[in-house]
Amino acid sequence: MDTETGRSRRRVGTTSSSAAPPVAEEIVPNWGWTEDHSGHFLLVDLPEFRKEEVKLQVDGSTGRIIVEGERQTNEQKRVHFELTFPVPADSDMDNISGNFDSEILHVYVPKRTSQEHRESEIEKASNGNVERPQEIESEEPNVVNEERDRAPARQG
Repeated sequence: MDTETGRSRRRVGTTSSSAAPPVAEEIVPNWGWTEDHSGHFLLVDLPEFRKEEVKLQVDGSTGRIIVEGERQTNEQKRVHFELTFPVPADSDMDNISGNFDSEILHVYVPKRTSQEHRESEIEKASNGNVERPQEIESEEPNVVNEERDRAPARQG
């Protein structure tokens, strides 16, 4: 007579494994852009990641920055992410740099100089109607002066 005892039965010649396959979790890190007169700055918050687990790529053909990473959290779990960002139009693609510090990836995207920007715009012009640089330069101070004239005077 065979009774259930709560013990599991094993077959001879087979192996039993209680280990589940590793779980992969996709995460979306916090990130943000800021800029100043010299360039654009991308900050990506990567808590618990180390520099060796993060990869930064610049794809000049598509004008994109790709940030990806993967880390093992324990024997059963790993986390990974992949972020893609379009590079701002006025960027110097050849001089983008990155730095990983205190779980934050800092990506510096320098702006092209105004002359480089003008040359790029001339190359993109398809109708041939391109303003001379003197006209562009003479218009820029007027914009600044108009903004200054509209601003209320500071009293101090």
